[in-house]
Amino acid sequence: MKKNIFIYATILLCFSLINVSLAESALISELRTSKPYHAIVMKGDAELILVPSDKFEITLEGTEAQIMNMVTLLKDDTLFITQTNNKDKKNQRTRLIVGIDELVALHVKGKTDVSANGYINTNILTIRAEEGAVVNLDVRALKVKAKSLGSSSINISGSPEIIWIGESICSKTEAIERNLKLSCFLS
Repeated sequence: MKKNIFIYATILLCFSLINVSLAESALISELRTSKPYHAIVMKGDAELILVPSDKFEITLEGTEAQIMNMVTLLKDDTLFITQTNNKDKKNQRTRLIVGIDELVALHVKGKTDVSANGYINTNILTIRAEEGAVVNLDVRALKVKAKSLGSSSINISGSPEIIWIGESICSKTEAIERNLKLSCFLS
């Protein structure tokens, strides 16, 4: 009888541990709304997808722990997104889908991949990537100022006529001749 009780207790313990494990790895989605912003500062290890929209919404997709560790803050027309703890047991990345309209500045720090659904339409855009960030955007702009530091990279396609790198101004052919990490193509 004691042996049967021990076996039942062991089975119940195993099932409860499996349920806890499944709950921790279940992907969920959370929608956050915001007042209008025209600049984004992102720090962390995530996947950031920019979506042209007139609604300023941020959709977070990941485990409950990942979403709880993503802080979004609006200050002076700038949306700050910070990942406070980027260690996930299964090496999954948090996905952020951010609605933008007239983006002026994008500063990405950390191993974040940035892409866009559609193209980003603006007059002047400043992009800064640091610490392994990868930025791939289709931009319709008059001017783009981009700076890539460390092992980060920026790839811009679209129709910018002038690319600013650091403080120097150069055309797209000069940027290619200098063999910079930034590549620009005309549509």
